[in-house]
Amino acid sequence: MVCAIAAAQRGRSVCLAEKNPALGKKIYATGSGRCNISNMNCKNATQVLAFFRSLGLETVVEDEGRVYPRSSQAADVVFVLEKRLAHLGVKRMTGCCADWIAKRGGTFEISCDGKIIRSRKAVLACGGKAAPMYGTTGDGYALAQSLGHTVNKPLPVLTAIETTQDLSHVKGVRAEAVCRLLKKGTEVCREKGEVQFADYGLSGICIFNLSRYLLLDEDTSFSDYEVSLDLSGGNDMVRLITERKSVEGFKIKDILRSFVPAALALDIADKAGLEKNAPASELSGAGIERLCAHVTDWRVNVKGAKGWKMAQCTKGGVSLDELDPETMGSKITEGLFITGELTDYDGPCGGYNLQNAWETGLKAGWNV
Repeated sequence: MVCAIAAAQRGRSVCLAEKNPALGKKIYATGSGRCNISNMNCKNATQVLAFFRSLGLETVVEDEGRVYPRSSQAADVVFVLEKRLAHLGVKRMTGCCADWIAKRGGTFEISCDGKIIRSRKAVLACGGKAAPMYGTTGDGYALAQSLGHTVNKPLPVLTAIETTQDLSHVKGVRAEAVCRLLKKGTEVCREKGEVQFADYGLSGICIFNLSRYLLLDEDTSFSDYEVSLDLSGGNDMVRLITERKSVEGFKIKDILRSFVPAALALDIADKAGLEKNAPASELSGAGIERLCAHVTDWRVNVKGAKGWKMAQCTKGGVSLDELDPETMGSKITEGLFITGELTDYDGPCGGYNLQNAWETGLKAGWNV
């Protein structure tokens, strides 16, 4: 949609072929229905926000640089895009899935449900495979390959992590933590934020970001990964536990209550191998150390990652080495442009992936 607007504003005659019955279906689901448009930490965020401002969209910057419509309604993003497309006279063919694309002479031919579209330039903006219920089922990969492009293996990322341990006893619990992904005992990355516990494993934005680094090859499997949670909040746990063990009437299972959620407090005591119902005053120095160790390094083994349905983004796609980063033009097929999540780019949660979609769409639209 952004590419079509940018091209039409330059006087190009544009036809937008959309697989879904209506435009912008996936936008409605982004940012929990609010549409996290961009992030001020992105290099070209101001450029994208200026574009949306020119369409009449008001935005607001929130925590960690996240940018949303001031109305907090994703529908308003779709509204301004559709308004401008209509104003510019862009032809829109909805409910129209591209079956194949070919280039004959200097003309592209695209078959959309039996209808042939002919054009001097073509833009593939089909998205990846994440969230297939919104129409992104990987159709664009075959189209790009048919025109000579390499597609790096698509993987679901920004998704929940499944664990070998059954966490049903802490299902529904939320807790702030520093989360680390370990590969064969070595830290790969870390994130800070709210962790959501589920019977299958762990979720939450910080966990989604860790999932981007769950990379597999012939020497690495999911079993080589662990997730470690530091639930201490940076506190001196030895001092804190020592103070709390003297609280009258407290049992060992009560020491961490109100510091972490109750179900986690019990789980940590179990992991530490302590007698939960013993008086807190009987906790030994060794017991304090074990309790501290599990508060600051609560570990689970990785079983896998949730699949395409839950994933927010796709890792993999058309190799960026085959595209001009300034125009998104193909280095292989002249006149072809490839944008957004169809390319091998994935960013963290927080507006980075939508920024990439808008930004690459603008680059292609300015150069077709």
